Amino acid sequence: MLYGRGVLNLAPKSLPGYVFPKDGLSRLLLLRRTLNNWVSVARKLKFEGGRAQPLTLIFKNGEEFNARNPRKAYLMVNYYAMARLWGVSPEIGVISRISQDIESKLNKAVSDGLLTTNTREGSLFSVLAAFLVIRVLKPRLVVETGVAQGISTYYFLKALELNGAGRLVSVDHPNRDPAGYSYDGKVDTVYVPEKLSPGWLVPDSLRGRWELRLGRSSEILPTLDFEVDMFHHDSEHSYQNMMFEYEWALQHLVGGGVLSSDDVTWNGAFTDFVGRHHGELRVLINDWSTGMIQKAPGK
Repeated sequence: MLYGRGVLNLAPKSLPGYVFPKDGLSRLLLLRRTLNNWVSVARKLKFEGGRAQPLTLIFKNGEEFNARNPRKAYLMVNYYAMARLWGVSPEIGVISRISQDIESKLNKAVSDGLLTTNTREGSLFSVLAAFLVIRVLKPRLVVETGVAQGISTYYFLKALELNGAGRLVSVDHPNRDPAGYSYDGKVDTVYVPEKLSPGWLVPDSLRGRWELRLGRSSEILPTLDFEVDMFHHDSEHSYQNMMFEYEWALQHLVGGGVLSSDDVTWNGAFTDFVGRHHGELRVLINDWSTGMIQKAPGK
């Protein structure tokens, strides 16, 4: 399949950076700014701590989200605030339906014996941030590395569907070992069962905009000779691989395009990359294990 030049016919939009509140007062003000039921949520977050107690969030726009634990609740509050900062609807209803569908499918896979355990949602903030970028910039071409069950793929394809335009190219080298695999002295436990295909969570209705290429990103990306509007890293988090993907992305991003990355705290690759190219990009997010930069226009 051939791809032409990326991004919109309009001048790329410059996105403001987002920083998570760092102290108790700032977090409280965030809750007050985003939630109608901020008092009850604040009490539960304070007194329940990290307990896995469900929380119902009632946002200022009237939409509700049922978070299964305090971590997910705090993530969603920051997601809502970031959507408002970027001038786009948070579409809580859409996020809620996708989240429920994914959780239902994962739980069924576990009960059917296909998955040994439910997959983690630790990378969800990077996925939701990228979802918002797609809705704001309305890219023609998005490239992601790392598919696994297809959580990020599901969200990205839904965003493109809502835009009514754009395609997603995914690169994945699935790990089939439930014990995980090691690199840089760490163990990555993400795996795809032998009986399931990478991206199996993605509904058939969204697959028309999707192209999946199997293989290591170091082998596949050099064969993709086209400009991209957005790039998302969530494949092997070794320093070498992350730096390779970041450099490839910067070279192929259009001016105003966005690079997002999950698990930037695994090593110093994201920090080193930003330092090396500080004159060519702006940091949008560097928090909650998420890194995101926007390439300077004209670069």
